[in-house]
Amino acid sequence: MKPYQINRIEKVGLAVVLLLALALRFTGLGWGLPNAHHYFSYHPDEAPLLAPVWYMLVSGDWDPHFYNYGTFYMYLVALLAKAGSLLGLVPLPKAGWLELHWIARTLTALMGAATVYLVYQLGKARRGLPLGFGAAFLLAVLPAHVVNSHYATVDVPATFMITLFLLILLRFFGHAQWAWYVLAGLALGLAAATKYTVGLGVIALVAAHLYARDEEGYSPSLFLLIAALAVAALAFFAVTPYLLVMTSHGFRVNPDFVRGVTFEMEHARVGGTFAFANTGPGWVYHLLRSLPAGMGYIALAVSLVGCALLIQRAGPVPLVLFSFAIPYFALTGAGKERFLRYMLPLLPVLAIAAAYAVERLRDGVTPRLGALGAALAAGALGAAIFGVTLWYAGQMTSIMSAPDVRDRAANWLRPQLTHRSEIGLASDPWYFTPPVTPYNGGLRSLPEFHRWQRENPPYRVVVIGWEAAKLRAERPNFFIVSDAEYADLLRLKRPAAVALMEALPRRLRSRQDFEPPPPLLWLRPDKIACPPDWLYTWPRIEVYY
Repeated sequence: MKPYQINRIEKVGLAVVLLLALALRFTGLGWGLPNAHHYFSYHPDEAPLLAPVWYMLVSGDWDPHFYNYGTFYMYLVALLAKAGSLLGLVPLPKAGWLELHWIARTLTALMGAATVYLVYQLGKARRGLPLGFGAAFLLAVLPAHVVNSHYATVDVPATFMITLFLLILLRFFGHAQWAWYVLAGLALGLAAATKYTVGLGVIALVAAHLYARDEEGYSPSLFLLIAALAVAALAFFAVTPYLLVMTSHGFRVNPDFVRGVTFEMEHARVGGTFAFANTGPGWVYHLLRSLPAGMGYIALAVSLVGCALLIQRAGPVPLVLFSFAIPYFALTGAGKERFLRYMLPLLPVLAIAAAYAVERLRDGVTPRLGALGAALAAGALGAAIFGVTLWYAGQMTSIMSAPDVRDRAANWLRPQLTHRSEIGLASDPWYFTPPVTPYNGGLRSLPEFHRWQRENPPYRVVVIGWEAAKLRAERPNFFIVSDAEYADLLRLKRPAAVALMEALPRRLRSRQDFEPPPPLLWLRPDKIACPPDWLYTWPRIEVYY
């Protein structure tokens, strides 16, 4: 095939895969956004991230005072919102909360699609166009990456930044020059400033330097590595400008930074999420629950085979990929908190590994089947993986495009309510609660919820908790509960939760259930086996009355 024909095929293929990635990531982008019925989105991590951005824009104080996550993504969103305000597109400071969500989610979706392009380049560097396209097409449809690309959170942006960093490291092999070391340090610093844990990429930087060579085959100077580390530190500080604050005793580390990082470290060490209680080691949990839920069983199995095959083969791509992936998996698996989103930075590596496994299949069967038969066998396996994974991703985006079950439950309930009606809840109104009150931000909006209760609400909402005795005493007309609240409490056999769930059908004889479209269980694991953040878009709502 002539070079211009290959070039044309590459451009068309890239256009197709990127359009597919964008289509999946923008379909359902408006899922669960704030409106007049609920002031917070149905994703519990969006408000903690966007509230500091809102504060910066309204107050003019550009210290977010929130450092549980890195600040790079927050500043990107804030700058885009400020530009939108200057153009008259974002009504700051009187309004703009909804527009802020749209800006942040659009940025995430674009960075998610751009990661697909980076993975194409990584795969292409290993074995040319087939591997590049195979990895890109798989990442484009991996459900965990698709779904999380809809959220105003740091995980997909951090995945983009660390993938860009790994791609830059490949230039160390044969092109070890100042420019690439500076760019690698810049990308690493910005990645760590997006999400602290991907700062483990420093291990990959050191490993790549040890095996790096310039154009003449010589090892680069240690000074280049030191320069890259210095650039990484400077980049981190540049987008964390309030890391150091001036006090009467001179510069000190910002107490908000210490508080935020300490909280996250302690949270990971101690845990506290019921869904992760009694689930064994974190590494096993991610392999048996997080990754199957986020990738599907078939794609995960092939990618693990590909990882084993890649580790056997020496070369710059396996060295770069696994010198980041293995330490990252070791760290995240050691924690007590095991959300699926922690696995997102590993998905580019797993996509490349899966494509590599398919490529090796072609090589392995070539002597027996011939070139054409081997190509057909590899193509059939690749098409099967892609088709099944695309089907799974399509299911998840269709859920996000359809009316949310919380809205459906509230729409069914509202015509039946009067000023004398009383609605019982097991937990303070949060992301899993149908919008029976606009203050659904959990602890963040609890004072406003109590004030709303005191100021002549259209009906009464009472938080009964997991107390069967209080259910008998309050005697609400309706009681709303979600499986996001009770499923793990029942799994753990918590007596209070068991007693309340048994008392509900006795006290309130009728029940209306609201569920998302039925899952294909052979593609999507049973809900009780899924990490809780995979269930944000498809809780089951039960209304007793």
